[in-house]
Amino acid sequence: WVLLISALLSEICTFSAPQYVRSSDNFVESGCGDSESSLKLNHPGALLGTKYGLVVCDEVNNKLHRISWQNSGQFETLVQSKDNVDMLVGVAEGADESLFFTDLGHQQVKRLSNGRIVVIAGHKVPLESTPLVGRGIEASFKAPFGICLDAIMNIFVSDMLDHKIRRINRHNNVVDFFVGGSAGFADGEGSLARFRSPMGLVIVEGTIYVADADNHAIRSVDAASGRVTTLTSMPADGGVNEARLVRPVALCAAEGWLFVADAEAASVFRVSMASGRVDVLAALA
Repeated sequence: WVLLISALLSEICTFSAPQYVRSSDNFVESGCGDSESSLKLNHPGALLGTKYGLVVCDEVNNKLHRISWQNSGQFETLVQSKDNVDMLVGVAEGADESLFFTDLGHQQVKRLSNGRIVVIAGHKVPLESTPLVGRGIEASFKAPFGICLDAIMNIFVSDMLDHKIRRINRHNNVVDFFVGGSAGFADGEGSLARFRSPMGLVIVEGTIYVADADNHAIRSVDAASGRVTTLTSMPADGGVNEARLVRPVALCAAEGWLFVADAEAASVFRVSMASGRVDVLAALA
């Protein structure tokens, strides 16, 4: 948990000095570049727990690292700049243990399997262009950010600047618009639902949870029907929750809880998947 919280806080805060996660004489720190003995992260973002270790998107360094569960000083760099990537912001694991990640700079979704990187979908387009439905690289995104996969490896991607969740069909690799319409805040099915800057995604037992950043909310999406509901949001009138989300950007899940990194609140929140109750787990003093 110390490693998880420290990495989440590194994602949302600027520290005046390196932040360390120690295990004996080994550590992970925030900084630029890395050496054989230490891993230096520059704006670490999305996290993914796998049986082989904790995968971290090292956004500014354009790298994807895997840190050993047994010894936090041991790490492996899986993807780096020479692999033609530009700002990795989301990562997910498929049922076959391959890794899928969003390359924000190239506006693409990519797959890492057996050391080989393949473009799954997307191509570089001007931000003012309209995102396209299509097969694989014929499709386009504005700003692919969060990513998750269901049990049969359909891929879901949050397009932050287009305010939608896209779906990549595992059978034909067609990228369509799954849920969301124009920017706004509304529950409903398919294009009737509204998001405003959806970012981090995580899927739990067929439900996709969305960090709806500029709506200050966590939304839930039925991966089968496309029905969108609101799990919790910042109440306009103060509401019943003392803890309030301000700009949630990253998510992970464990044991019935969502753990939410909030960029504006400089905090990590814990949200109950059952009730939507929000608790502060960690915050800057």
